[in-house]
Amino acid sequence: MPVYRMAAHKGTLWAGTFRGIFKYQSSAEEWEFVASEAAIQDIEVTAVDAYGDEVWFAAPSGVMMLNTQSNKWKSYPQIAQEITPPYKYLEVNNAAVWIATPDGLLKLDRRRGYWRLFTTRDGLLDNRCHQLMLDGDYIWIVTDTGITQFYWNNPARFD
Repeated sequence: MPVYRMAAHKGTLWAGTFRGIFKYQSSAEEWEFVASEAAIQDIEVTAVDAYGDEVWFAAPSGVMMLNTQSNKWKSYPQIAQEITPPYKYLEVNNAAVWIATPDGLLKLDRRRGYWRLFTTRDGLLDNRCHQLMLDGDYIWIVTDTGITQFYWNNPARFD
């Protein structure tokens, strides 16, 4: 079974696969299918990342988050209606959730609950984003044209 992305989180390995979400806990020494309670289909999960008590997932039908403390799910199905899937990569920190998409770099401002799409108009080399890496106030973005270093925490920009 193809595994698209993995994320380690508090002793659990989370995997986004062709057949949904799976987790591996070394204490049980086995993989377990995780049926989400999100309001989107999770048949194919293409990206995973973890931060704090949260594990974030992306699927062709949107983005979802599992709070591992409360076991509650949050869904963002509207993303798939506005931004073309697949969502290839997720990066999460205390300020934002970042998603690599074919249309650009998608950001969720966690404090305001506001989504913003960054494109070549904002300084990306190409809108087709494939991989992300957070580096302090910067995010590195792998695109079809090359790698962009994007100053995401620029105080002069209003998102």
